[in-house]
Amino acid sequence: MPQTEPQTERSDYPLPLCRLAEIEDGEGKSLEVHDGTQVRELVVLRQGRAVYGYLNACPHLGVPLEMRPDRFMNARGSHVICRTHGALFRPHDGYCVSGPCVGQALTPIAVALDAAERVVLIAPLPPPPDQARARRRRELRRRFLPMVVNRRPSATGPRSAEGCAPQRDRPPEEESNAPGPSRAARQAATRPIEGARPQMSSTFPVPDEIAENAWVDAAGYQRMYEQSVADPEAFWAEQGKRIHWFKPYSQVKDVSYAPDDVHIRWFHDGTTNAAYNCIDRHLDTKRNDTAIIWEGDSPQEHKHITYGELYEEVCRLANALKANGVKKGDRVTIYLPMIPEAAYAMLACARIGAIHSVVFGGFSPDALAGRIQDCESSFVITSDEGVRGGRKIPLKANTDKALASCPGVEKVLVVRRTGGAIDWVDGRDLWYHEELGKVSDDCPAEEMNAEDPLFILYTS
Repeated sequence: MPQTEPQTERSDYPLPLCRLAEIEDGEGKSLEVHDGTQVRELVVLRQGRAVYGYLNACPHLGVPLEMRPDRFMNARGSHVICRTHGALFRPHDGYCVSGPCVGQALTPIAVALDAAERVVLIAPLPPPPDQARARRRRELRRRFLPMVVNRRPSATGPRSAEGCAPQRDRPPEEESNAPGPSRAARQAATRPIEGARPQMSSTFPVPDEIAENAWVDAAGYQRMYEQSVADPEAFWAEQGKRIHWFKPYSQVKDVSYAPDDVHIRWFHDGTTNAAYNCIDRHLDTKRNDTAIIWEGDSPQEHKHITYGELYEEVCRLANALKANGVKKGDRVTIYLPMIPEAAYAMLACARIGAIHSVVFGGFSPDALAGRIQDCESSFVITSDEGVRGGRKIPLKANTDKALASCPGVEKVLVVRRTGGAIDWVDGRDLWYHEELGKVSDDCPAEEMNAEDPLFILYTS
């Protein structure tokens, strides 16, 4: 069988990809290009007459991004939205501002507009992320492995004059013909740099005042650990008393691995409430103490919320939820930015026995819709917009898009965060501040069984 000629990288640049008119302003286009060795997936984005190109590969995982074909921007064309995990990327530099890839960037490719109004590729594509990482590792090995002194006996050959065993176990492609550094060079490489910050090599004693007020010291922790191993049920029976119970438990654990009856239950005959334990049991002694310190997107935004204030906010929201039909066991989706109302919402749901599901505010409408549908949520709490890094995130607009495929949602409670313009659905949408103004600030906590679900948290 005749051998095929090895394929080489393309050299026919500039390479036309598409016409500018094929990409709507504020949108993008997915393309496939053969680079001479394999087919590569690309993304070309347009903002006015500016075009930006990237490899269609997640910087976090290296897999193709599951973006809606030919529509990559959000409503304002200010971010690229990835459906894989709801990440937001800036079009002009591919930098991820929200989601699991935050702080990383898409791999750019060299694209431009030619005189015929075509988007053209003007340089070879960079290697795929996995190949780039492997190439980088090989380069680091070439540069630094010769500087490592091998002091173990080697079966592959005699030591060199400088105490290094020959590197016979490296793959051929990692060998280098360059001579290794001299002894003086190796010593210089490990010599401390003048003015460099010294490494921490000391431990510092804990001040007596802090040590005296600590909940546990090393000896106490070790003692507790040994008790938990020696007699787990007795240990947890004692620890369980640290929280409030409406009805104390009589059995710590109930475990069965029988084929027809597999169950693991803890404190299952006791009743309690998570919100009561977070707030109410502290009111007698800490009503005016700070419970939450909130720092906003801007340094000028900050707030200290006392236990007394937290109690009133949570009770009002809990009553507003009940007034709008939310009851014990219902699922409530929380799609909020990092604002105090997010904490109020979680605690309010726990107070009335509703199960909350927090969805990260950077997730896309599709990601939000999938989580609403899966848990069969009937109520959503969101805000007009979020603010992250000085940029506004259209949370209400995202919610509206998500709910187009979520007919089970009956109400949407909207927090006024920025005052930005939003669409409104009469009979469904409710202003947070208006609903809380209609109810009292007293809401008794629902007695919950210790094994009742508290929240649902989806992975990305």
